[in-house]
Amino acid sequence: MRLRNIRDFEQPSIMIIPMIDIMFFLLVFFMMTSLSMVDLHSLGVQLPRASAAQAQPSAQYVVTLKADGSLWLNGQPVKADELLASARDQQRQDSAFSVVLCADRGLDYGQVADVLDAIREKLPVKLSEAKMQPPTPTIPPNQSNTTVITAKDMESHHDTTVQQALQCVTGVTVNEMVPGISSYVKLNGDDRVLILVDGQSLANAQGSGYGRGSVDLTSLPGVGAIDHIEVTKGSGSVRYGSGAVGGVINIVTKKGDRRESSLYAYTGSWGMHGYTLTHSGRAGATSWLVSGDLEQRAYYAFPHGANTDHSRGDIARKSLSLRLDQDLTDHTSLTVKAYHQDYHGHGSTYKADPAGWYLTANKPIDRLINDYSVTYHFKKETAQPGFLRYFNDYQRTYWSNHYFTRTQGLEWRDNWQLGPHQHLTAGAEWTEDMGTNYEAHYIDKKRHNQAFYAEDALTFGKFTVTPGLRWDRNSTFGTHQTPRLAMNYKANDAFNVYASWSRVFSPPRLNDQFYVTTSRGITSQGNENLQPEEGYTQTLGFQYQAGPKTNIEGSIFHSNLQHVIRWDRSNPTYHEVENLDEEDKRGFELTWKQKVNDKWDYEAGYSYIRTKVDKGEGLAFDTTYNQPNGYHAGVHYHNGKWQANADMTAGTGRNDTYYRNNSYVVWNVGASYSPDAATTVYAKVNNLNDEAYDLYHNYPSAGRNWQVGVKRKF
Repeated sequence: MRLRNIRDFEQPSIMIIPMIDIMFFLLVFFMMTSLSMVDLHSLGVQLPRASAAQAQPSAQYVVTLKADGSLWLNGQPVKADELLASARDQQRQDSAFSVVLCADRGLDYGQVADVLDAIREKLPVKLSEAKMQPPTPTIPPNQSNTTVITAKDMESHHDTTVQQALQCVTGVTVNEMVPGISSYVKLNGDDRVLILVDGQSLANAQGSGYGRGSVDLTSLPGVGAIDHIEVTKGSGSVRYGSGAVGGVINIVTKKGDRRESSLYAYTGSWGMHGYTLTHSGRAGATSWLVSGDLEQRAYYAFPHGANTDHSRGDIARKSLSLRLDQDLTDHTSLTVKAYHQDYHGHGSTYKADPAGWYLTANKPIDRLINDYSVTYHFKKETAQPGFLRYFNDYQRTYWSNHYFTRTQGLEWRDNWQLGPHQHLTAGAEWTEDMGTNYEAHYIDKKRHNQAFYAEDALTFGKFTVTPGLRWDRNSTFGTHQTPRLAMNYKANDAFNVYASWSRVFSPPRLNDQFYVTTSRGITSQGNENLQPEEGYTQTLGFQYQAGPKTNIEGSIFHSNLQHVIRWDRSNPTYHEVENLDEEDKRGFELTWKQKVNDKWDYEAGYSYIRTKVDKGEGLAFDTTYNQPNGYHAGVHYHNGKWQANADMTAGTGRNDTYYRNNSYVVWNVGASYSPDAATTVYAKVNNLNDEAYDLYHNYPSAGRNWQVGVKRKF
């Protein structure tokens, strides 16, 4: 390891054009490009016909399968048995009879397959299946840099945690101490990220043990209960709060609309094994989904480890997710959710040395999570239903200290379509945070917050402008307003350009204010007089669908905060929290996704982030960010019963006096085989090249490890 003065570290030489210039350039570029991509309106003519051409059968039955599972025939609702009987009679009369099935994109593929199987079974003559050529995808009119990770994506990568799914997204980095024990996500280089489950915040009022993150990724539900994950970088909607500087991650859980069970079992390196059992179903107006997870690991290993044993990083985790949905009327429903996690293990600490990492301590960790919520939905028939929700989140953690946190609250949201070009959203919140830390000498510290927000989406042809305002009254820090302005210009189905600007207000966490303790000769001192972090964020980006097989996305971003809260641990015996004068982050990212053919596709992405902080001597380059230059690439193969993936993640431009090395490259590979529609067997290897690196200062990441597993539906 090369040692040198951190202050002498040179920042990367990449220059970023001033944001205002790029905004103007991109906006003009896409507007001018769209003028040459208008629809072609030609005169009707009688086209020539080939003498050898065969007439294609006309589609006499157009069957629609809607998102709620109902069947429609030629625009009219129909029962399944009536549809099949009518189709059978029609085919007997016409040998050229054909059926076109249109299914809602939100449906599970299994429901579509069930309808097709029923039609094939009832018709006496085998149906010929036309090869479908998918049309060029349409770019959605987004006003933010949003990536959606579907359940299919997670299944094809054999992800067992939310963290594994997130790390496949360009620009996403993770602050990770002991793998599987504690980790916090970063978007746009910032760990001030709001994590939601079905739109409800999971922020921990006490904060994290390091950085500004508020939700530990290891505390989240297992992937068996997740339908998809929405990753939005930059300022989120005012409805999600005012402290999301890096972005917002919304985890949307599955709804049990069909009776199905699945078992997911795996084993792997370091004595790891896990099971996920999921069951869903519907009876009349009631649906349910239950998912249970169990994971164990004896230890974890990494390259260049010294003075270590098999007690480091052990895991014993159990979790249970429950979702019940009750349809009350055609327009209203009730959802009850509960989540429980019981965790035991050890978190290790290390000392870096040129020869490797030395284990210094194994600290026991115990975590108990009990969350529940009740949500009343109304206006179900609209695109954005309203809701009224009560939630109660409780977490008890022992990690050197005993932490107790509870957050409860009420949320209301409604939507109104005020004409063909205006959509108004408004909502209100009341939350109560409570925290206790016996060793840090604070008990039952409480904080209340009331909020009201509104945003108005106005459409002017191809432009959509959405101004928003959030008003908060905090029992500790008073009243504040945070405005937001977002807009997009959808030139046509292939081009969309967007921009957003938002104010930021982020109060200190309870540990920042009240944490006072001495352990192993180190005193940590909070500060009740800390000022809230304030500033703004701005984002500009585009989406371009370059044909049916190519998608390109890019964005640039900038955030500037004052009174930035950081813990100063430079003194080996005294750690204190302080307000820095300023923090400035700038960067950009670019992603390319390409489908080669029906069997192969790939993606590649690059991100750059520059961070400067002012500790009273002017803005200076921050050397503590773990991935100034980020790279991600993946190649995917799918052919019938076989699938295979190879993914690469890399980081360069790191300060090698703070981290072990100034760059790292990690390769992950996997393959699966499905002998039938209900069974999948897979194997994967993480960190195939056994790279030695750290994502959090002096905490080694996991070395090469393997996993094999099977998933069975029944």
